[in-house]
This record gives sequence, C-alpha cells and structure tokens, in this order.
Amino acid sequence: MRRITPAAWAGLAFIVSQASWASTITQTVGAYSDNQGLTRHRVGYDVILDGGGGVANLTGSSYELAVTHDAYQRSDLTTDEYDREIYGSGYKTNDAVTASASQTWDRLTETRVLAAYATDQKVSSRTFSVGASQWQRSETVRLSVDVSRTLLEQPLYQILDYDSKEVGNPPIASSTGATVQLRHLATPTTIVDYSASHIVTANRPDTNTGTLAVRQFVPQLSAAFHATLTRAVNRGFITTETNYGQVDAWIVETAYLQNLWKGARSRLAYRYYKEDETTRAYGDETVFGSDTMSVGMAQDIPRRATGSLGIPLTIEAAAARYLTNVAVAANSFEASVTAKF
Repeated sequence: MRRITPAAWAGLAFIVSQASWASTITQTVGAYSDNQGLTRHRVGYDVILDGGGGVANLTGSSYELAVTHDAYQRSDLTTDEYDREIYGSGYKTNDAVTASASQTWDRLTETRVLAAYATDQKVSSRTFSVGASQWQRSETVRLSVDVSRTLLEQPLYQILDYDSKEVGNPPIASSTGATVQLRHLATPTTIVDYSASHIVTANRPDTNTGTLAVRQFVPQLSAAFHATLTRAVNRGFITTETNYGQVDAWIVETAYLQNLWKGARSRLAYRYYKEDETTRAYGDETVFGSDTMSVGMAQDIPRRATGSLGIPLTIEAAAARYLTNVAVAANSFEASVTAKF
C-alpha cells in the first residue's frame, strides 16, 4: 500500500474543512516492545465525516476511513520458526484500510456497512459486514443485528503434531459471523449492553460468544465506571487443517473514567484474559492467562488557543503494561491528535 504524504493529508484536511460536513481527522502513533525481542511501531490516520440526511426520512449520515501502518521487528528468530520460514527475516510490515458508512432513518433506525482489507505481503484478509439497529420502547432499548464475512489468504505452513500428522491452516480460509446486540438505557445514568455472536469458520469448530457490559455514570463525581464480562467457546472436532486446539476463554474488563478539569479526562483500565486450550492430538489442557493495565488522558484545546491554525484539537496519550503466565512482559504507548472541522 502506498504511503500517504503529509501534503496529501493537508489537501484532504482543506477539502474537508470547506465542505458542509462536520468532520474530524485523527493521526495516531504508537509503539510496543516485549521481553521476547519483538517491537512494533504504528502510524494511523482516521477521517470521519458526519452530515445531515439530504433525502426524505434520512436524518443523518456518517462516513469513516481508517488507515494504519505497522512495522514489526523481531531481534531473535531462533524461537519463531514461522516468521523465519515465511518472512525470511525478523522484519515485516502490515497495512490495513477500513471504510464504513452508516445512515440514520427517522431518528430511530440505523443501517451500516463496512469493508476492510489488511496485508503484510504474505498474509491478507478481506472483511465485509452489514448491519441495522432499531430503537424501541420509547427509545430506551436498541436492538442491533450485524452479519460479516471474512476471507483469509496465507502461505501453506505445516508442522508435525504430537501424533506425527501434518497440521496447518489452509491457504484460503473463510468465516461467517452473526451478532445480536441489545442496549438498554436502564436509568438516566446506567447503560446495559448484551451481545451474542456465532462465527462459522471453514477449518475450525464454530465459535459462540456472549458479552454483558455495564456503564454506570456518577454525576456527583463527574465520572463513570465500565465493566464487561465476555465468555467465548470454540470447542468441537479438530481436523488437521489447524494447528490450534479446542479453546474456551473468559475476558473481564473494568475501567474508571474521570473528568479532571475543563476539557480534560482520564481513563484507568484493567483487562484479564484466561484461555483453556485442549490440544488436537492428545487432548492435553493448556491454560494461558494475561493481565493488561492501562492509563490514558485526553485534553481538548479550544479554537482560540490554537492560534493561526484556527481549529479545535484534542490531544490523547495512553500507556499499557501487559503480562502473561508464559513469561511475556510488554509495554505499549500511543498518542494521537484529533482536529475538528
């Protein structure tokens, strides 16, 4: 994928600012490093255009384009046979593009479509999804349904399993998923989200996932608490077309969000992940666990403070610490600037 030059982005910003749409442009940079010798650097751009309907019954439209470029460097290839054989070195890049559009009809109904493409020159994926939402019960309950299709292309890479059979993912694999979500505005300060999804994959057992999330706002503190519990089950007959066993997982996420002063807000979060894998050959159980702790802050800069730039900005920064029960420890950092037109 060709890199977009700063001049091209400046031209896009000028075009957007001259249009009648409300819009934002975000540039993000990030870095990751762990004690296994892997580093990653990311640069990303995100453009969102929001506008009115323009036609009968259409009360709003939103369009988004996101582009990311990741560069990976592994200092020691002796522990990663896959990277050594497929990429030939410890360096690789990954480019991804996601485009989405949504429309709001009569203020209560939303339709949306999304297309995404990602490639690291060896492995590529294409995803397409459509969905719709409808507010009901005096706009206190929203029902959403989304359907997606993903096609994955990758080199043939096989290894000998413990029973001396060759196993590996097929060069072309596909998956189809359906998700049903229910958002309930339980009280003026409480939002409850329920979600269930079913994914059918060509070379693996079906995956079923259920999620319960609660968002509690505390006006007295100008703060909010978020909590999410997810259960994912991917168990069934495992063939030689995958080198990964039967899996089930638990994910717990919590976050505390606080308004600090005018235009400033912070976020403190924790994520726990536990995965039980039953291997294909002998049915042995492997347990993987990880903890992620993160902290972030955002500051709005009003138009009058940006001088000759003349547009409001938002500056954000976040850092995270990642630990696992297999001796992996990693740090990550991300910063972004958002311009609003």
